Amino acid sequence: MIELAIVVLVLGIVAAMLAPGAATMSQGMQLDSAANGIAGQLRLARSKAMATGQPQMMHFSADSLNSDYHIHSGANVTASWKFPRGITYTTSTFQSITMLTSGRASTSTYIVLRNRRGDVDTVSVQASGLVTVY
Repeated sequence: MIELAIVVLVLGIVAAMLAPGAATMSQGMQLDSAANGIAGQLRLARSKAMATGQPQMMHFSADSLNSDYHIHSGANVTASWKFPRGITYTTSTFQSITMLTSGRASTSTYIVLRNRRGDVDTVSVQASGLVTVY
């Protein structure tokens, strides 16, 4: 019986030491997921613009139209997304990017995201249409 109590005590101590690391890892994964989500939607908008012959406009602004970023097709919002809790833009500046039918982007820009710990991920959009995350 004493051996079982010691094993349970040791397992409790190990779990208590691992819990903060798991929370930190989760925050980092949420940040990566949000940045890769934006990049994926930009790439999809580029492909859709080229395939349909209709420019695809994306707006990036916290809590704009009840989303953190959304896509316009003409005057209609066709899709919108919110970030996981604790993920925000590093600036409050409204950004808009249009993926053109030529496959190019309307402008080159960076979309920088931050989590609660202050870690950042950057989505880079080049005028050529190239979208990368770093």
